[in-house]
Amino acid sequence: MNRKLTVALLIGLGGLGYVAGCANSSRLFDAQRQQAVTRLNQLPGVHAQWQSMAEGWFRSQGQLHLTLEQAFFDQYLGEEAPVLEAPLEVSTSLFQSFTPWGVSGQGNLDQSRGSLGRWLEANHQASLPLVLNWQAGLFSSGLNLDLSLDSWQFADADGKLGWSPLHLTVQGLGESAMSINLSWQGLEASDAAAKAQLTVQPVSLSLDLKRLGRAWYAPTSQLALKGLRLQQEGQHLSLAGLRLGSQETERGSGLDGRLDLHYQVGLDSLQVQEASGQHRLDQLQLALTLDGVDRMGYETVLNQQQSGAPQEPELALASLSLMGQKGLKVGLAPLQVQIDRAPLKLAGELTLPPYDVASQPNPLALLQQSQGALQVELAPQLAEQIPQLAANLDTLLQNGYLRRNELGNLLVEFKLADHRATANGLPLPL
Repeated sequence: MNRKLTVALLIGLGGLGYVAGCANSSRLFDAQRQQAVTRLNQLPGVHAQWQSMAEGWFRSQGQLHLTLEQAFFDQYLGEEAPVLEAPLEVSTSLFQSFTPWGVSGQGNLDQSRGSLGRWLEANHQASLPLVLNWQAGLFSSGLNLDLSLDSWQFADADGKLGWSPLHLTVQGLGESAMSINLSWQGLEASDAAAKAQLTVQPVSLSLDLKRLGRAWYAPTSQLALKGLRLQQEGQHLSLAGLRLGSQETERGSGLDGRLDLHYQVGLDSLQVQEASGQHRLDQLQLALTLDGVDRMGYETVLNQQQSGAPQEPELALASLSLMGQKGLKVGLAPLQVQIDRAPLKLAGELTLPPYDVASQPNPLALLQQSQGALQVELAPQLAEQIPQLAANLDTLLQNGYLRRNELGNLLVEFKLADHRATANGLPLPL
């Protein structure tokens, strides 16, 4: 009997603990929601209001009403900001479920009211198939978001839009590090007035983001675009197989912290056809590395860029000074591409000594103290498209500044060492 009583008591205490935990999660969510609305109202041109529909320990429901005025777009988009005929009004219905260890919810755009509702009604369109799910842990300040937008069609006298499914996930939103993954099957669009057609084929994006001071940057990123086609009167553009990537490796810590930054670009083909002719790029590959970047200097540069200040040449030198105060090594391994079916290949590296723009404002002096090599191979038809090179091609070949390989391509190796620059071992002015 005592054992049964003990079990019943434990179950009862567990139930009370579960209810208390849910109530605590509900209280914390309510406080965070109020803080979020307050922060939104502090942004320029933003008016936010929360309308509670139901409150409870286990579930809650409400609507977030946002009004975005012209000042909001001017602040964050600058010259690219659209000119609004009226403020943009958006309402979102939010449904929350609470547990002792966190909260999960679903959000849906209210498509019967606001700017979106008026647009849908005016254009006789059905609602957008948009669904947002999210989760937040009790001991975490970040949100995990899952957004999907299914296939959607729009057509009027001006054109057509066919939207294919999109899926977006965000892990750790609101924290100092988060990850974003996007999968989009693309779209097809046409503009009757411009006689233009646009096709975007599947896109995938993966980003790992970190905050440095006020700035965000992506130490790891991957982008893949299967294809893109744009046709309009007299012009045609076709792109296939675009790939972009970046990785970061950190060495040391504190004042001795350094970063190795690696970037990759790949492109299967790019074709541009105009009335003046047709041009194409094929099999583009690029691998660029920056090794030994000063971490604290890099953070300073990122925050300067975040401020939106114009990047004058003097500021570019100052940025180089901050990132290269311990020296830098730049690698190109390699860049190769077919330009109108003619090959071009570049490969090399450059080692820069520690640089301080205050004591050495002349970038030429920095170059004279650097060491490196660059190998260049290009087809003769590419050389002929560079007027100054084409006019002196025979002379450069005769004097040894250029050589030919067994395929007939032009070769030159530039070297920089001991305050001297050479091309195929022959001196160059520096």
